[in-house]
Amino acid sequence: ARLVMARWLLLAIEAGMVLALAGFLGARLPLAPLVGLLALHGALNLWALWRNRRGRGGEPAEVMAYFLADAEAIAALVYFTGGYANPFISLLLVPLILCAVTLPARFAWAVTLVVGVLYSLLARYYQPLAMSVSDQVAIDLHLAGMWLNFLLTAALVAAFVTRLAAALRRREADLAEAREQALRDEQLFALGMQAAAAAHDLATPL
Repeated sequence: ARLVMARWLLLAIEAGMVLALAGFLGARLPLAPLVGLLALHGALNLWALWRNRRGRGGEPAEVMAYFLADAEAIAALVYFTGGYANPFISLLLVPLILCAVTLPARFAWAVTLVVGVLYSLLARYYQPLAMSVSDQVAIDLHLAGMWLNFLLTAALVAAFVTRLAAALRRREADLAEAREQALRDEQLFALGMQAAAAAHDLATPL
């Protein structure tokens, strides 16, 4: 459920990036494939939400498949919006971070490999971002995008990790309470056995 929530936030960042480029900065973007990618990413999250509500979808392999799909969706969006020069390319780290804090190490390393390959491909294959601005304005926009992307990524990761850490702390507290209750029950059982043995001894003629 927390991963679904984190993906909705990620989708909002992606949609905001496309809207800012097309609406406010006047970039000439291939809107049809971009909207299609956002729709597919949203449909994937709806599928994950449906699986979660049916009590399924928690297997590590399936969760890793969601992370890989997230990384591929981000890479495809970056491909159409300037490639590795797009400051939002570091959003590729979000699926990796979420995988690292939720799944065993072997899954995290697999996602690391895929993310590295995607980044390397985007350094060679991408559609340049067409904007009618000067070189200095383009540099300023790039730096502003890096700043905004850093803040959004930090907020997304902090929100998810803090919620996950709180859930883990609650789980540890529940387990500790259950262990204490089991210990008390065991002590009461032992005391009851001693009392029964004493009663039996007292009831037995000398």
